[in-house]
Amino acid sequence: MPPTTRHPLTSTLRLTSALTALALAACGSTGGGRFGFPGDGGSGDGATDGSTPSDLPPSSDDAGGGGPDFAGLVLDLSGVTPSDLTAPIDLATPPDFATPPDFVMPDFSVLRDFAVTPPDLVRPPDLNMTPFCGDGVRNNGELCDGNDLGGLTCPALGQGSSGTLRCTNKCTFNTAGCLGTIVLFGGSSDGTFNGAALLADTWEFDGQGWTRRLPAANPLRRYLAGMAELGGKTVLFGGYGDSGGAVFAYLNDTWEWDGNNWTKRAPANVPPKRYSPVMATLGNRIILYGGWNGAALNDTWAWDGTNWTQLFPANAPGASDGIAHCTLGSRVAVFMPGGATSEFDGSNWQPKTPAQSPPSRQYASMSAFEGTGILFSGIVNNAVATDTWAWNGANWQAVTPVGVPPGRRDFAMASTRGMAFLFGGWVQNVGTRNDLWGYVNTSWMQIQPATVPPPRRGPAMAVR
Repeated sequence: MPPTTRHPLTSTLRLTSALTALALAACGSTGGGRFGFPGDGGSGDGATDGSTPSDLPPSSDDAGGGGPDFAGLVLDLSGVTPSDLTAPIDLATPPDFATPPDFVMPDFSVLRDFAVTPPDLVRPPDLNMTPFCGDGVRNNGELCDGNDLGGLTCPALGQGSSGTLRCTNKCTFNTAGCLGTIVLFGGSSDGTFNGAALLADTWEFDGQGWTRRLPAANPLRRYLAGMAELGGKTVLFGGYGDSGGAVFAYLNDTWEWDGNNWTKRAPANVPPKRYSPVMATLGNRIILYGGWNGAALNDTWAWDGTNWTQLFPANAPGASDGIAHCTLGSRVAVFMPGGATSEFDGSNWQPKTPAQSPPSRQYASMSAFEGTGILFSGIVNNAVATDTWAWNGANWQAVTPVGVPPGRRDFAMASTRGMAFLFGGWVQNVGTRNDLWGYVNTSWMQIQPATVPPPRRGPAMAVR
């Protein structure tokens, strides 16, 4: 607005005051001249000192009759412009009033019948979220979730001392980044117990091919020994073989392979002699269970890298050898020859009650793939099976894979590089085998490197 222009409110108020005074005068007001013009002859005259002007005629009230007398009335319209006289007067909403003219205050009285409490406003029921795969926290039996791996690593799962463990979007382990080397030792070349057939050779598979290693020292020849990884080393225990001087018996010696040489350990405590035990990595220990030494065993032991310690869990799956087993996260899963499934959590064996199970079998093998235990073959009703099953920690599911290895018994399995590997074994009326297979994404595929170990039954195989 230009500086010389009078604000509309000022002119409006001036005009309003003048018109109000005029109206009061017309009505014969007795309130005196309180609006800045002469009084009407009432009890007040508009003078500030209470005196009565002598130059004004009396009002109609004083005269006792007639209409209002406007003679001498002065209407002060100073400062009022023609536009003020024609423009509408809106005293309810001045132009600079803080509330816009079209603002209508909501009627909050409609809320008086609603019982709305602060808890309802802070956390409505539909925001009470249930933990789910993808929320970054392991729950509901998840092996992992996002970066929450439960403190586990590739070595803790027995899948190699190098590489990086990750989690899939299904909250299972992705071991493709675990860059372990598979170690193979011993076995029987013709599937018999006789000393001439037993082997003491060491082989390694790096994901591309087999290499025979020729260490300065190694365990004596044997088959069906237990083997697992701990601390970047492969640990071998027991088996049946040469106990020294060509005396063949069940064994209970402990050896470690570091990638270059075998070292015989001399722990203070040693489990009883046996062959075909469960032997699996569980965090910073190796768990040994069961086996056979002329009778079936059901004892549980732990190797910590220095010594064996017998454990006394409240439960035990049952005495047996030829038990399929593998490490699944923070537990060791076993499938017993009688058809029962159990898991060891580091303290106790927990019997599981799946809705369905594979047929009972013995001398099958089992290894991990993305957090599930893959079970293959073995002896079912005195015949070699060719079926594949997957254990997810709660239930078994039959798998119909693309490609299937020939059925067999006394073969070895180990997992690393995102794959479950199978090698060797024995097929009735056929003999020993030396084929290598890999399982990934419900498919078996044969791997055919240029160099392979000789055929064998009952080799020990693990990862370092």
